[in-house]
Amino acid sequence: MGQTAARRTQANTIKWTGVLLLVACAFGSSSAWAAAADTTAPLAPKMTPPPSPNNGANILFVKFVVSEIGGVLECKMDDDAWRNDVCAPLSSAYPVAPGFPKPDGKTGIYGVGYIAEGSHTLYVRQIDAAGNIGPAASTSWVTDTTAPEKAILSGFPTGPTNKTIPITISITNPEKGSVYSFSVDGGTAWTAYSNKTANYVFSKQVHGTGYRIQARQKDAAGNVSEISEEAVWMIDAKAPPAPVVKAPWSPSSQTEHQEIEYTLKESYDWAGPPRVQCSLDNSAWVDCKSNDSNDSNDSGMFTSGKLSEGKHTLLVRQIDAAGNISASGSTTWIVDTTGPVAPVITQITTPAPSRDAVVKFALSEPSYMMPQCKIDQDQWGECNLISRPTGPIKAASIQFKDLEEGPHTISIRQYDIAGNIGQAKTMNWVVDTYGPMPPEVEDLAAFTSKKQQTIHFTMDESGGKLLCNLDNKAWVACTSVSGTTGTFVTSALADGLHTLKVRQIDAAGNYIPEGWGENPRGTRTWTVDTKAPAAANFSSTPAYTNQDKYNLIMFDLGELNSTVSCNFNNEGWADCTPPAPISDPPPGAPPETMAAVWHEHLDAGIYPLQVKQTDRAGNISPVSSFTLTVDVTAPAVPAIAAGPAQGSTVKGAATTFVFTGEAAASFQCALDGADFIKCVTPKKLTGLAVGIHTLKVKQLDRAGNESEIVARSWINTP
Repeated sequence: MGQTAARRTQANTIKWTGVLLLVACAFGSSSAWAAAADTTAPLAPKMTPPPSPNNGANILFVKFVVSEIGGVLECKMDDDAWRNDVCAPLSSAYPVAPGFPKPDGKTGIYGVGYIAEGSHTLYVRQIDAAGNIGPAASTSWVTDTTAPEKAILSGFPTGPTNKTIPITISITNPEKGSVYSFSVDGGTAWTAYSNKTANYVFSKQVHGTGYRIQARQKDAAGNVSEISEEAVWMIDAKAPPAPVVKAPWSPSSQTEHQEIEYTLKESYDWAGPPRVQCSLDNSAWVDCKSNDSNDSNDSGMFTSGKLSEGKHTLLVRQIDAAGNISASGSTTWIVDTTGPVAPVITQITTPAPSRDAVVKFALSEPSYMMPQCKIDQDQWGECNLISRPTGPIKAASIQFKDLEEGPHTISIRQYDIAGNIGQAKTMNWVVDTYGPMPPEVEDLAAFTSKKQQTIHFTMDESGGKLLCNLDNKAWVACTSVSGTTGTFVTSALADGLHTLKVRQIDAAGNYIPEGWGENPRGTRTWTVDTKAPAAANFSSTPAYTNQDKYNLIMFDLGELNSTVSCNFNNEGWADCTPPAPISDPPPGAPPETMAAVWHEHLDAGIYPLQVKQTDRAGNISPVSSFTLTVDVTAPAVPAIAAGPAQGSTVKGAATTFVFTGEAAASFQCALDGADFIKCVTPKKLTGLAVGIHTLKVKQLDRAGNESEIVARSWINTP
């Protein structure tokens, strides 16, 4: 470029790579070109970076300073080619815009407008008049024209709330590097973009106040998001009043599905049905709102499950839409399912000689409710009292007139305040002015092994009905009746006690109950026994004895009250029913539950014994056998088979003896003059002192006979 061109001031608008560039540049003046050669390249320009990121809404100016005046400046954007017609130092020949630096021949401004979104880099270098190319300087920035996402708010109540403590509203999708502005009046007023935490804190909330909050965010490039949706809630910090609970009837006999009505003092139609919770007997709170159709939602019904007897308490509370819990309304009642104890009735003399009767009774618990009476087969109804007291009924009387002859039954019961029916007390009596005596039943064996019986009876007079009752079952017609005699044939009866009752009812219906009078008539009792007695048991008698007199063989009876027969030594069966005839009995004679065979003298030998029993019904037991062996011969002297020899010396404090004897016999030992005690072979002796020792041994056979003694002496040394 020539000198004239270098001084020319120009203002150009250049369209470069899709970006409109406004360049103001002017060459600095120079009086003459230096004639001397210049090989030193200019230094890299100093560049001031632009704001980054930016949103490209305004022209972006990049400031740079070159190291020397003159020459040519080249610039390029990003990957474009170098150009020398788009940048130059400011010149006094070009009007300086407000805010631009003063022209000094070295400082320049590069303006960029409407540049594409993304990262950009501007490069600047200087070529001096000698053609030396200086190193390039660069600066980079980001152009961001995309607004942040519309803020999404969280942390606020979704409906009415009772929280008056600080509540923090948060933006859940903040963009990094953004600042935030909030409106708490529906968008009329906004806070400055000074909040960098994406949170807005309500330090205090006021009961009854509604809140509407919105937010927007501005990113680092200055782009502003859309306004968020409103967060709306209401502060309700006042608990509703306690519900009113209607008390049920108490005491009550109802043990399930007890319905209890409650009424709410506050309801919120705009917030939906109120939540009602119930707690029965300190159980966990559960929702108890019934499915009634009350449009005001101000009442409900609690229905219980199964209830045990005793005291019960229902608590009811309301939780409003804000979560405030009311105080509890309550009611208490008693479940009583136990009826009163049966009344006490004063027994009327029976049979009664009069058709009129006064029945006196006393209730188990005083009551204002009229007791109930039932006479004979009539239905239950209120008792027709002779007089009714003004207070609670404790004792009263009922009068009956012109009763029919025959048996009568009066039953009395009462209701308690809970509605429970008490136990009934029944009294029986007979109205009878005359009646036939009960039939006379023939005597029967008290015990029999026959299952079926034919029983005869006679009446004082003929006619009427003859009824038989076996074992207190239903009254039935007797088997046969002829004149003043009759029979009753039983079925095959089970073992045990049986009773037959016979009743004669004359044509007028009068009868005297069986068993009435000093000498009861009309009844017989007997026992059917088809089971034989158990065999006698000889477990208490030893099978061997060395006594030749006072021999007593005792045995346990299989059944008491039976006849016992014995066959001793095959001498034939004889009665030995206890107590056995024992002359001069020795100590330990048998008790009544045992029997015995007694012999004053028996020679040595073997004596068999057989025993059987016959019970009162004639059943015979199995025969039991026992053998008694009388042995008066002493066993042989035991032999010492091993152990210290007579007069020998044994070293140490222990030694062992082995001895033999008669089969089934037992041994007894005595050491150094001590008493004989039972011992076994081998016999080990320990803890022996130094000196002479003597062991004596004898044997006893099964009959108790003792042998002579064998002795062995020896000396123990240390």
